[in-house]
Amino acid sequence: MKRTLIILGLFFCFLPAVTAKEINGIVTDTDSIPVEFANVTAFATDSVVGGGVTDASGNFSIEVGPDCNKIRVSFIGYDDVVLSHIQSDMGRIVLRQTSTTLQEVVVKAPLIRREADRIVLNVAANPLSANKDAQELLKTAPGVWATDDMLSIYGQGGTTVYIDDRKVNMSGNQLMSYLKSIQSSSIATIEIIPKAGAEYSADSSGGVIRINLKRNRVDGINGSAGLNLTAGEYKQWINPFVNIGLHTGRWTMNLNGNVNGSPSEKYISHEETTNSAASQDMTGMAHRKNKAIQGNMSLGIFYEPTDRDKIGLQFDYNPNKSSHL
Repeated sequence: MKRTLIILGLFFCFLPAVTAKEINGIVTDTDSIPVEFANVTAFATDSVVGGGVTDASGNFSIEVGPDCNKIRVSFIGYDDVVLSHIQSDMGRIVLRQTSTTLQEVVVKAPLIRREADRIVLNVAANPLSANKDAQELLKTAPGVWATDDMLSIYGQGGTTVYIDDRKVNMSGNQLMSYLKSIQSSSIATIEIIPKAGAEYSADSSGGVIRINLKRNRVDGINGSAGLNLTAGEYKQWINPFVNIGLHTGRWTMNLNGNVNGSPSEKYISHEETTNSAASQDMTGMAHRKNKAIQGNMSLGIFYEPTDRDKIGLQFDYNPNKSSHL
């Protein structure tokens, strides 16, 4: 009996190793130059089941389950490559530059660098970041998995976002809508930290994404405003936003606001039943309509005693209301 229990225990210990498989490959551009920091994401149908980032030689190695049926390789400035024929050695995967890639731009600073515990994106130096928002930038950031209502590093739960050392206490659709209101023109760098250190809160078990904004050194008022719309048969979202900054001497005041409203998010279900005994067909229909308002309003006042330090206060208000009809 004891021997049987030991064998069963060993079987279950090694079961994940038996069912999981490793996928390897190399990512290059059309000139056979390795592409570092390319995202390799594994899917089972439409669900993410694994992923990783290429190294300096363009190599990747990821572990996925047996249900993996496609992988996507992506990197900013290149068209995504989706492969459905999955094997242990994927060989060479070639990325082609998008039609909007700027061919003649001279970049004087590294766009992405790998540090001991993080990957740093130099947004300010990247011409391909122009006219994008923070959500769009994170969708192409190495190791970041982002959708319209989810953000994580390597698919881990509990990823938190910091903006200029301030933790953003939002998640899901509300967080992603807020990130849409931050324009690339105001971002200096984005840091992706897969393993959060002791200086971060305990709920940062899924890593930290730090968005560092540019510091305004010119006295005066600056800002941006815009409107994002999502329109469809079953879902409509309206997302207006405004960002205003006032700088004078060593004092800075910021006012940021965005609202994510759903005037009509409706669901319709149909059910048909046939009663052969009575020769009758019965049809039923159910309607449900949701209305929701989410948002963020923040007001901050800061003083910079030196060019590297900043102290101040920030007040946040995050409304979140919904109704079902």
